[in-house]
Formats: sequence, C-alpha cells, structure tokens
Amino acid sequence: LANIGRVRVSRSQSDVGYTWDIEFVGCAHKGEGGTIPSGRSVCNEGDLLPLVATSIDLGGCGDAMLDVVELQAGSAADACPQFASGECTQIQSVFDPFPIDHDVVGLEVGVPYYVQVRLGNSQGYGDRRLSSPLSATPHYNPPGSPPPVILKKSTSTSLTLIWEPPTVNGGKTVSGYELWMDDWSGGSQFMVYDGSDDPDTLEHTITTGNSGPLSQVVESGRQYSFQVRAINHCDGTDENLSCHGPFSEPRLFTVREPRRPLPPASPERDARTAITGSATVSATVTWTRPIDNGGSPITGYILYMKKPDDSMDSFALGPDASSWTVDDLQAGEFYRFHLVAINAIGRSDNSPVLTLVAAMPPGIDTTSTQTYSTESFRPIITDVKDTEMVIEWLTPAPDSTGGSPVTGYKLYKFEGVGPNTKSNPEPIMQEVQDILVLGGGGGNVVAGSFTVSFRGEETDSIPVDASATDVKFALQNLDTINLVSVESILHDQGHGWRVSFVSEAGDLPLMQSTSGRLTTTGPDESTATGSVAVRVVIEEHIRGDKAYLIYDGTDQPSVRSYTAGNLLPDARYAFTVAPINQVGDGVLSLATTTTIA
Repeated sequence: LANIGRVRVSRSQSDVGYTWDIEFVGCAHKGEGGTIPSGRSVCNEGDLLPLVATSIDLGGCGDAMLDVVELQAGSAADACPQFASGECTQIQSVFDPFPIDHDVVGLEVGVPYYVQVRLGNSQGYGDRRLSSPLSATPHYNPPGSPPPVILKKSTSTSLTLIWEPPTVNGGKTVSGYELWMDDWSGGSQFMVYDGSDDPDTLEHTITTGNSGPLSQVVESGRQYSFQVRAINHCDGTDENLSCHGPFSEPRLFTVREPRRPLPPASPERDARTAITGSATVSATVTWTRPIDNGGSPITGYILYMKKPDDSMDSFALGPDASSWTVDDLQAGEFYRFHLVAINAIGRSDNSPVLTLVAAMPPGIDTTSTQTYSTESFRPIITDVKDTEMVIEWLTPAPDSTGGSPVTGYKLYKFEGVGPNTKSNPEPIMQEVQDILVLGGGGGNVVAGSFTVSFRGEETDSIPVDASATDVKFALQNLDTINLVSVESILHDQGHGWRVSFVSEAGDLPLMQSTSGRLTTTGPDESTATGSVAVRVVIEEHIRGDKAYLIYDGTDQPSVRSYTAGNLLPDARYAFTVAPINQVGDGVLSLATTTTIA
C-alpha cells in the first residue's frame, strides 16, 4: 500500500481459524523518484489507526469473517506546543555524504535530549538506532583563552599589567579573571589577583610590598612570567559553580625602572592594498602594539619604507596608530617596511622587515570590477572524448592582472552538474555564507566586537557596526581567504553581512564566529555583556558545488589549456579557472558550458 512502510508479519493457525500478527517496523520508499529525497519515504509510527479488513470473498463453514484487534498500541512523543511539530520530537532530514556530521541547534541549556538516527538508501529508511550515550544535556562552556598579558608600566618596585577579554565567552557572560605568575625558574605558579566576581577590572599592579595569600613579594631586577584566565558560571543548573577557561600564553616581564620598548612585531600587508591606476598601487600595512612597552607608555611609532631604488622614506605616527597607507607606489615592485616604537625613554630596535609586492590578486580592475568572472573570460571546452576533455582559457585583461605578472592558473572540475538552461544559465554555484548579529530586536542595541575564523585562521576584532567593506578586508586579511565580496543585509533579529567567496571554489566549510566581546543595551538602558541571546552566527546561504582541483600551474603562466582525463562516459562536467600572481589566487572565472563526456 502506498501509505504503509515496512511491516513484519507472522501467521498462525488454530481451531477457530487463522491469525496474522502485523508489526509496523520501519519506513519504505514510495514513488517514482528512485532515490531519497527524489521519491517519498513512508514511515508508520506512534499509535496508528486500525487496519480495515473486508470479508467479501471469504468462504467456509459458518459466517466466515475478518476482525482487526490492536495487540500493542504504538508509542509517540508527548505534546510540546512550543515546537513547530506540536510534539516533543523533531525530525530533520540530512542529505550529506557519509559519514555525516550534523549540528543540532536551538536547544535549551540544562535539558536532556535524546537522539536517534536512521539511514536511508534507494529502498527507504532503515530502523532507528540509539545514540551512545543515550542522551546529552547542553550546557555553557568555559570561556576561551584571553590574549597575552601586556605590560603597561614598570618601576624598580612594581609591575602594572593589563589584559583584554577573551573573544569566546562559552555562551555565558565572563564573571571575572585570575592573574597568575611564577619566577620562570621552574617553580609552581601562584595566583596574584583574584577577580572572580569583577569582570570590569582588566588591570593589576604588583609591588615589592605585596603580602598575603594571593601575592608574593617581587624583587627588583628579577624576571617573572604572567598568565591570565577568564571565569564564567557555565553550569546550567548551579549558578554558583565557576568554570575556569584556559590560561593565556605566558609573557615575561622584569621589575625595573622604565627602559626603551622591545621591538614591535613585523608589520603586515593589509588587504586594502589595491591598484589605483595603470601602473600605481596604494599599499596599506598594519601592526600591533608591543607586548612589552619597556615599562613606559608608547608615545609614537616611526614606519620606515625602503623603495626599489634603496632610498628610504619614514613616517612619524601617533601612539594610537595601527595602520598606514602609502599611495602612488610602482605596481609590481617590492617595498620593505619596518617599524620602531617610541616611549619616554627612547626608541626600540627595528621590528622584523615586511617585504611587500605592490600588487593585489588578479582578476579585478582599477574600478574593483571582477572582470575575470565575466562572459568574455569564460573558459571553453575545445575537444570531447569518452574519457577526456580539453579546456582552454584566456589570460586576464591588461588592467586586471593585479599590478603583477600572472604566474599561472588553477583549474577546477565539477562533476554531475546540471545543464545550462534559460531558467538556470549558471548551474555551478559558488559558496555564499551569512554572518548574522542576533539580539538586536525589541529595542536592544548591540555593541562591541566579534571575530570570524575560516580554516583555522581568525580575524582581528570586527566592530559590530562595521561596514561591508570593513568586513570584506578583515576576511581577506586571513591567509585562508584571498577574495570575497560582502554586502550588508537585514534580518528579523538584527543585521549582518552576506559573504560571497570569489577565489575559493567548491563546497566550503562554514566560517566560525566568536561573540565574547558583544554587549547589548536594552530599552531600560541596562547593559549586558556576553549574553547568550546576543551573538554572531554563521549560516550557509548558498552551498557551493563540490569542486576538484585537477591542475595547479602556479609556475606555468604560458600554459592555458589542459586535458582532463579519467572522465566517466555520459557524465556531465564543467570547469572553472583562477589566475595566480605573486599575491595569491585571483577571481574564479565563470564555469564552462556543461558538457557530456
């Protein structure tokens, strides 16, 4: 029957007739689709209506008849009106390659949840399998590690240290911090500051006159190691139970009078570096303040730039500067930057040198138009055989090389793709993900900052009111992302940004976000920090089609054709190309017309 899944039937005979015991045991595939989810899977679960039997064709002694009796009522979930299904169970179909890794979201902290899974193939779904363990209870996590401690001030008798909140709060507001130290000679760590109920204090001074259970006298001229960790109340059932996060990376500081700062870290190339003319580039470099300012506040920086002709320019900058842009550089040339920090005592030694090529990834012109993803540069398939195809492509336009010669190309293959039709002229989809800020409805105002990670690399802090351009460059500063396009969006709980991946092909992993530094101010002017209701989430807006890198010609700029082999006869294929220069991978081209081998 079209409305019955799988059943198990046993037949028995007695003096009064025959009996068939029918047990409803699972699902069965129905319909013409051939495979899940194309067809329809029928499952009979819970307390079902009785079967209806007819005796019209029965013969025998007496009044032969059929009767249906319920031997065991099926069990179903209780009523839960808060769920869309109205029942205390939710079923979700997941169509991913096996093995499947699926996140169950929207759960309530402190409530146990039970999960069952059943697998499906072309014949339908199998029996449910219990999870191991049988249930799990969501809870908040301890906060993440804060950034390393920073020296604010030192004297011959004291050290003043500051720190920043962690970017991850574990879903619960950070309730305070602990500062620990040792003398770096192999002794045990000990706590010198307990701010477990004081989340607003991010500074502590240790002096040679300290005494008590949480401190030890520090000696002038000696070096000490410091670490900080954050605390929250992560237990969903006991608000008084403290959860300690991991320690920050250790930092060494010496008790002494102020001196010159230690050298800053090397400046870094910023993604705002862009071509501005046929042969000119605007280059931006960024840096972070020194961990050790010498015990005296930084009063400024000097940024040095060595040109290709070995002449040197310098730029005197203020103490709050963290980036600098130099215009009218010669495209394709190398420039070398280093930084010096200054305090009241003097100048630091030079930072390590950043060597920067005055260029940007290829495929974009001086107006920021992605020219290589236009119809003019679509690669073509020039020859087709049973198991091979020949693909050819063009070099980027002269104004779209990124200011540096193209050094090669990468070719990606897509399998089993749909045809190009009027309703769907571009069947190959690029990955698009949404960054959504939640908690801004009902008159709440969200402030603070968040970070985004992709393939293990994390952005600097991004203000919650950042523009689409700011989010774009923050993402492109990651080593794992070359080019994206970003637009601002609105949703029912606030605002966000839609991120389209321009240079990374395929079904990409979901970006990850942190929300530990977000705050919200309600209509009553009350402020909460790190509330679980105020957070940044990432959702997949368009899943990119799975891509396979089949040719990496990073050092072969003259090769602009490739024979793709080992193809399956009668299967559909498409291909896309990315140009490469000294900066990195450029804009992906449109895909070739879908072709059958």
